[in-house]
Amino acid sequence: MSIDITVKVFVDYLAKMLYNKAQKDFMRARRLVNMNDSDLNLLLYRVSSFYYNDNLSQNEIAKIEKVSRSQISRLLIMARERGIVEIKLSLPPMDTAAIEAKLAEALSISKVMVSQTHQSDKNGRDNGVSRLATYASSLIPALLEDCGTIGLGWGRTIYNISTQLPINRESRNKMFLPLVGNSGTHNPFLQTSSIINRFSERFAASAFYANFSCIYHKGMLPDAYFDESIGQLNRYWDSLDAAVFSVGPKPEDDSFYISEVEAAGISREKAWYKCASGEMLGHLYSTDGQIEWTELIPQEYQFVGISLNKLKNISKAICVATGAEKIDALIAAARNGFFNTLITDQITGQMILDRIDELEKE
Repeated sequence: MSIDITVKVFVDYLAKMLYNKAQKDFMRARRLVNMNDSDLNLLLYRVSSFYYNDNLSQNEIAKIEKVSRSQISRLLIMARERGIVEIKLSLPPMDTAAIEAKLAEALSISKVMVSQTHQSDKNGRDNGVSRLATYASSLIPALLEDCGTIGLGWGRTIYNISTQLPINRESRNKMFLPLVGNSGTHNPFLQTSSIINRFSERFAASAFYANFSCIYHKGMLPDAYFDESIGQLNRYWDSLDAAVFSVGPKPEDDSFYISEVEAAGISREKAWYKCASGEMLGHLYSTDGQIEWTELIPQEYQFVGISLNKLKNISKAICVATGAEKIDALIAAARNGFFNTLITDQITGQMILDRIDELEKE
């Protein structure tokens, strides 16, 4: 019996304590709700200063302000929403000026931006792409700041950039559009529509979607709709302010990653492959320029992708690429003038310089 009484007393005490705490929290919350904007902004600034400048914990600030810790958390969020706190992330400066200058001169392009890498990256393709995408995503908002119409490519690198872009609320009057149609049904890296969607969301921008494959059967949609969409795309391609894309290595003799090649019944002429240095936006190219392999496409099909020669006229043609397998592709693309800005890593950059030295000695 005495145990039951003790338990009852403890439960009553606990209930009363919780009730009193809830009542105090309610009164504090009501005080915040009833604040005018001026007083609330001062409170938000003071709480934010305690947290970010003085490095006080949320519990410590709660004791000072006589509110709950959860309310401090909500106040910090509100301070960011009202622009009282602006959080800016940036990578520390890296000493890559020397290799950037050498690459710009060797490739005859206007700008090179190189991220630091470690030897361990040589054996990790996905890891290397992810690291470069992180670096590139920190640069692209500034590179595209004064650009209105922006074309986007496809591939593992561009896809990874799209998933890591910071939110740019101050971005205005931008539109993203594809440089090439989608490909396949299972490869996420070749779905330009989803890449464009991520970019446009991060930049609070508009988007133009081309919801058809890069090798498109003309009978799938009404001719008028298809012709209008392609016509609009071509007009946009003629007036691009910037383009962001990557390169692919020379295709293997027995494969080509655009799955529609087989679906369209295109003959796998080995002449495509033997003279190619790399792939870009669905096109094959050599040191002599774009290879017109798309002429092999049957009449009822059409290839949907910007001509590589149009890239030469874009003021900011930004290529992002890493990997030993892409060295020859990057050198050939640069010599063709397909890009004027390169984002890569130190290891790939040094491989490019070494390969150029080899070619000059041959």
